Amino acid sequence: MDTMTRNIVQLICAVFVLGASMTALTWIQNAKNFALRGYVDATKSYDIPFRMPLLGVNAELTQYDTHTLTRQLSQMQSANIRWIRQTFRWDQIEPQKDEFNWTLWDSIVTSIDNYPEIQIIAVIQHTPTWARPADTNSSHTVSPENLDDFTRFLQIFTSRYSNSIDYYQIWDAPNLSSGWGNEIPSAEQYAEMLETAYETIHSRDS
Repeated sequence: MDTMTRNIVQLICAVFVLGASMTALTWIQNAKNFALRGYVDATKSYDIPFRMPLLGVNAELTQYDTHTLTRQLSQMQSANIRWIRQTFRWDQIEPQKDEFNWTLWDSIVTSIDNYPEIQIIAVIQHTPTWARPADTNSSHTVSPENLDDFTRFLQIFTSRYSNSIDYYQIWDAPNLSSGWGNEIPSAEQYAEMLETAYETIHSRDS
């Protein structure tokens, strides 16, 4: 094969590869556009349809001092975060029966109140030692022995924060043994807890 013929063959191959690459790129772009049709980047705009999921984060805000918490919340607002899912630990709020420590939690709720576009999802869990069944490990988030104790706590909690919190989650992962005191989860027991919590919260926060 002479040099001219070889150059022509190489040119034809190059044109073929380029054409195939452009076809593949166009197919990928079309597939992406189809998959994301109607999608709006929620970090760029608040103006998205109600049917679109708004951005939310799981957070552990108890680790921050007031200054750092304010900075974190400002950054979340800048990123168009709308939901903060924060655990409110019953065992830390009421470590002894009828003895409450609201300082940390008041600080968190008050700070978020300054960002009205951000909503709290309050996850209520972690039974204190005094309200747990006997011989249960305090490191596990076991359900309370007496639902009356839980009901009373929810009444006080909701009355305190009803002007700031509209969304409540009762327990975390109750379908897993890790969320049920490392025991076999009980759908019946959780349903009873959830029914009690629903009625109690709505009686204080419609």
